[in-house]
Amino acid sequence: NATQPTIDDDDDDDDDDDDDDTSIIATRNDDDDATKQEEDGRVAVVKRQAIAIAALLSLIIVEIFATIAAAVAILGLAGLLVYLNPLTGALSALILAVQLVLNVVLVGVIALLNGLLTSLALGLSGL
Repeated sequence: NATQPTIDDDDDDDDDDDDDDTSIIATRNDDDDATKQEEDGRVAVVKRQAIAIAALLSLIIVEIFATIAAAVAILGLAGLLVYLNPLTGALSALILAVQLVLNVVLVGVIALLNGLLTSLALGLSGL
């Protein structure tokens, strides 16, 4: 590995103290450079992946719309699409009306159940 210092097998280490400090500093600088290169590489990979994901998603969306258009053309539904918008509007209004009715009904059912359960509890406590 280029970032690790080499070990000398020589026994004349007495006058090489300054060289050891220099090699440690050089190794740290090499490590910092390698770390920066790794980070730059990681950022580049992330950018490439983001571009690939965006391209893939756009292709999927195009494929979905093309499939729907082909299904409409094959089944001959182009004439019926005119009636589809009012139909969906009416269905959403129906769902909202049912929701309001159910909210009122649920309030009545809750009040009825509270009254029944309270009277049942009082009746059973008298036994």
